[in-house]
Amino acid sequence: MTRTVLLAAAAMALPLAAQAEPAAFKMDPSHSTIHARWTHTAGTPLLIAFPVYESEISFDPDNIADSSVTVTVETAEAWTGSELWDDHLTGDERPLLRSAEYPTATFTSTEIVPTGEDTATMTGDLTIKDMTHPVSFDVEMKGQAQGRDGERIYGFLATTTVDRTQFGLDMAADMMGSDLVIEISSEIVEQLPEEAAAE
Repeated sequence: MTRTVLLAAAAMALPLAAQAEPAAFKMDPSHSTIHARWTHTAGTPLLIAFPVYESEISFDPDNIADSSVTVTVETAEAWTGSELWDDHLTGDERPLLRSAEYPTATFTSTEIVPTGEDTATMTGDLTIKDMTHPVSFDVEMKGQAQGRDGERIYGFLATTTVDRTQFGLDMAADMMGSDLVIEISSEIVEQLPEEAAAE
């Protein structure tokens, strides 16, 4: 009798366990931005946008620690709004990112630890110009919603500060400082199976 009850309980638990598996998500390019900034000589922040990127996200809102994130940006598409600084980044004059040689920069998470109801620390490896160093993002979940096809949507803000000289971005570091602030503001969208999305 006891064995039968245990088997029945296990069978009932299987669908719940399946639901608890992390689901595939991606950053919504229409509602996401990736920026970096460092301080110029007079103290004003120089802003850099990375509008072209790919993301692979495995997310479980009920078990944040079981989630993972990989984001890859195309360095040649970096944009500042200033012709001079665009040339410094990707042009022919002292290009900081050397996009022809290093066309992408990548962050891959290695651990996500909840720190509060809607906050977490996301640690991982950041690679720029083939130089890889560990970094930690402070992450805050800003809200959640549901799409027209029933897909789950979550809003996040992730911020970290790194030493840009560790990645070979050392132009005028003695004058402008070496801190580089990276901010990812994103709505991530659940990737539904094609059959379910078509219904």
